[in-house]
Amino acid sequence: MQRAWMQVRSADIDLRQKLPTLRLLFTNDGPTPANIVLATVWYTLEDPFKRLREGEHPKQQSKDEGYGLGTVSSHGATEVYIEAKDWLNWKAQVHEGYTVAFHGFLTYRDIFLNEHKTQWCYYMVDELDVAPCPLGNYAM
Repeated sequence: MQRAWMQVRSADIDLRQKLPTLRLLFTNDGPTPANIVLATVWYTLEDPFKRLREGEHPKQQSKDEGYGLGTVSSHGATEVYIEAKDWLNWKAQVHEGYTVAFHGFLTYRDIFLNEHKTQWCYYMVDELDVAPCPLGNYAM
């Protein structure tokens, strides 16, 4: 199908900034542009998809603001940087045995004006690294 396909290509924690920052790389792997791209990000202290599979919302979740990304060209990419200033103390939470997960949706329109959504998830392995959640990057 000749349409945009948005996903999270990678995520990492950037410690070069003033505050620890989660860097998300969003890519469009489709042959046409993705328009009106919006990224929404949440963070929780548990696997968010466990509850979503059961039809519930994650506990202790906080929503970060949406990020309007405009248009992402065919086979293009864009990055979002999210500072930790208003978030949970990641390091302390990980050391206390919690799973700190970052998850959300990418919504966008293809060239035919059809809306698409991709759900994604990463979790903190330790205070310096993140990894994809087992069910965490798929088109809906």
